[in-house]
Amino acid sequence: ENQFGSSVASGDVNGDGIDDVLIGANGYGYEYYPGGYASLLGEIYVLFGKDTGFSDIIPDSTLRKGEGGWFFEAAESVPGDYDYLGDAITSADINGDGIDDIITGTAYAYQDSGAVYIVFGFDDPSVNKFELSSLDGDNGFVIRERNRIGKTVAVVDLDGDGHLEIISGENTTDTGVTGTGAEQGKEGEVTVFFNTINQTITGNEGFRMLSAPTHGAVFNELLAPFWTQGFAGSDGPTADSANAWIWDTETQEWTELTNQTSDSLLAAGTGFLFHIYEDDNFGGPGNTGFPKRMSVSQFGGSGTFNSGTINPVSDLADGNFFFAGNPFGFTIDWDSTSVSKNNLATSIYIYDDAAGV
Repeated sequence: ENQFGSSVASGDVNGDGIDDVLIGANGYGYEYYPGGYASLLGEIYVLFGKDTGFSDIIPDSTLRKGEGGWFFEAAESVPGDYDYLGDAITSADINGDGIDDIITGTAYAYQDSGAVYIVFGFDDPSVNKFELSSLDGDNGFVIRERNRIGKTVAVVDLDGDGHLEIISGENTTDTGVTGTGAEQGKEGEVTVFFNTINQTITGNEGFRMLSAPTHGAVFNELLAPFWTQGFAGSDGPTADSANAWIWDTETQEWTELTNQTSDSLLAAGTGFLFHIYEDDNFGGPGNTGFPKRMSVSQFGGSGTFNSGTINPVSDLADGNFFFAGNPFGFTIDWDSTSVSKNNLATSIYIYDDAAGV
């Protein structure tokens, strides 16, 4: 049996203004292999809502073709792999683009360590089938932990900061107690993945070299706590000069930011220059001073602090420079042998007034 309906949820995941139905089938895809091995991956179906009515019976075979919705499947099956995709499912606008996203738990993925997949909602009518193995940070991401995370999933703004957190339940920590039912000794856990990356800025008024910590961050999110001027969407758009600049990799010159709210998304590792003022509210009461705090939604992009490979630019001409920033949640040594740099010929170092180096 494919366990069709093992979980259900609703949400407008294609952005047409009508809620859609999300259906899990965590028993689908059973395969038997020689030697006594088997695999079971599970599937998810999305039935698009519409205002013209439905037939009284919609077979799952229709949904598997992606007719009137989407069809999601797990990664390629291997002997002994039991994912149970569709074991838990919910929907919410995690990345803040106005379209609900799909959040699903697979408690037995990755050799029983479990995972939570987040697929960003989209409105492309040409897509009817989606493989979770294709998640790349732009279309969604995966959270991998331990103890069969993903047994249950929920989404809520737990800390009241305006960003939604992902909550996942686990029930597999073995206490060593034997018996039946609850007496089997499975301790439960609830893991909360907070949707905010915070950074404190100390020192005095002056220039700062900043970098986006996640792929897909926007200037408005990064600079909103501070006074900005000289460009559309800023606090002082009519000011004579801007206080944020980006490095143009084509002209090889500093360029003033033109729009705080709609300029293109930042790739992780792309640096920019910002003049930070002590006062965050010129003409208003109070003077916040230092230290200052900035934050960014981590689920709007890759889903976590960067910890591996980054690719800030992909089309840099030979001999040109780009302004590299540190997108990691820790200090790195650019010259360390543990930091590999591909297709780079020369590095230029910038004096850090705060550090004196």
